[in-house]
Amino acid sequence: RSVSEHLSRQQLGTWLDGWSSFGREAVVLLDFDGAEAFVEDLAGEGRIVLAATRDQRPASLVPGASLSEFFWSEVLQGQTVGGAFDTSRRALRRASGNLRQKALMDDNANAVPNEKRAEGEAARRKYVGLSFVTGEDVPTIGSIMPDTTLVTETNLTVWVADVTDADGIAA
Repeated sequence: RSVSEHLSRQQLGTWLDGWSSFGREAVVLLDFDGAEAFVEDLAGEGRIVLAATRDQRPASLVPGASLSEFFWSEVLQGQTVGGAFDTSRRALRRASGNLRQKALMDDNANAVPNEKRAEGEAARRKYVGLSFVTGEDVPTIGSIMPDTTLVTETNLTVWVADVTDADGIAA
């Protein structure tokens, strides 16, 4: 890392636009002072942008009391992005003491976070993390063996066919 390196929010927004142009989705978590200022440049289709603070407001620097820590703890328990954000937002507000830190979310691509009755629909449906936690990676089974009753035999081969998965199937 070089001290001369600088990534502007506009450049990051451009990179995210390129990422999204391939139909990819992104969850962007901004956990630093004045994070809301980045939302306008980072919001877009297929993106959920979470900001730890309002523009020009400080973020809590207390260990164990950041949006990131609360959020990832909830995600690892199997919460959706929306569920994890809601729980984290409330926990952060309480834990930040006199800062009264207010986390924000934009998930409808209009760069206006925390709109009543407009934010949260996409986030409530979105899971991130490992598939064994989120349950998102479920294979499709095309056909299974018919019901069978063993009468004189003691062995039976059980089979399924046409099994597919978004990530492929290992034999």
